[in-house]
Amino acid sequence: MTIKRFAIGSGRFNTKVVIEKQGTPNVDEFGNDVADFVDHAERWASVMPSNGREFQANEQVQAEVDHVVTMLYDRLTKLIDPEMRIRIKGTDRLLNVVSVLNVGLQNQELKIGAKELVNG
Repeated sequence: MTIKRFAIGSGRFNTKVVIEKQGTPNVDEFGNDVADFVDHAERWASVMPSNGREFQANEQVQAEVDHVVTMLYDRLTKLIDPEMRIRIKGTDRLLNVVSVLNVGLQNQELKIGAKELVNG
């Protein structure tokens, strides 16, 4: 079974990503809660631009999806939810998780619909 898992991602997962989850909230100088994110897991993934059609086909209305992140399913990645975000390692790009799909319900691969955060 281990050999099969590695064969799935062989050469396809070429981008190092860090999955971040919300930590304890901090308060800024104006008294507003500011989300503080901490690292949850670091994994190899495939990050592809998308128009969201893949996720609409699964009856999930996600008009905001502009990237699809694919990675192997494991004990930490199975915990990914829409409260998390993905940081592409080596860049300043951040992706908000919109939806998570366990491909074929086989616990081998995840497809994550994400929306890129624009630094303003």
